[in-house]
Amino acid sequence: MVSNKVTDDACFTYSLNNFYVSMISILIFHCPVLHFMRNGFSLWTGNMELARHGLLQLILSGLSN
Repeated sequence: MVSNKVTDDACFTYSLNNFYVSMISILIFHCPVLHFMRNGFSLWTGNMELARHGLLQLILSGLSN
């Protein structure tokens, strides 16, 4: 009986830890991904020239340094 109780507690603690890890990783990884996907189309279409210009400026400033 005692070993079952310990095992159950360990399993519960493990699953609880997994739950928190899952929630934290969802908050850290999935929210920025969803945010990027939501803004992705406007980013790729509207700001492509701006991004290309910015990248060009970055490369040129890197070369001059």
